Amino acid sequence: MATKKQRSPSYPGFALEEAIQRAKAFYKKEGKHETLVTTAMSHWGYSPKSSGGLVTVAALKAYGLMGDKGSGDERKVFLTPFGLKIIMDERIVSPERDSAIKQAAMTPKIMAELWNKYGSDLPSHDTLRHYLRVDKAYSDG
Repeated sequence: MATKKQRSPSYPGFALEEAIQRAKAFYKKEGKHETLVTTAMSHWGYSPKSSGGLVTVAALKAYGLMGDKGSGDERKVFLTPFGLKIIMDERIVSPERDSAIKQAAMTPKIMAELWNKYGSDLPSHDTLRHYLRVDKAYSDG
């Protein structure tokens, strides 16, 4: 009997460093205010129907930097207090910001899982892919 593949956990569409930069771009335009998703997408250079804009929202949410409310054309996004804590701390040396960034990096379940298994010494992409597909039975899509 074939092993049923479980649904892979969601993961951010890009790295945390890029997510923080996009959160800063959002903050530069909106500050602590909420705005429509389509407006936020324009801040990042995306058109209202762009999948890249939706990937950006999803990534910021995955790291805990952004929240949303509503649905459809009325869906709004905003920076979370956690996200604001990271992007507003502009000190050169900030143990608090560094700690929050580490926490954000571990917020997506799959990232925490890989950290728990490998720590900072990640194996090759092929080994990671094998682990996720074979050992964890996650699908590619």
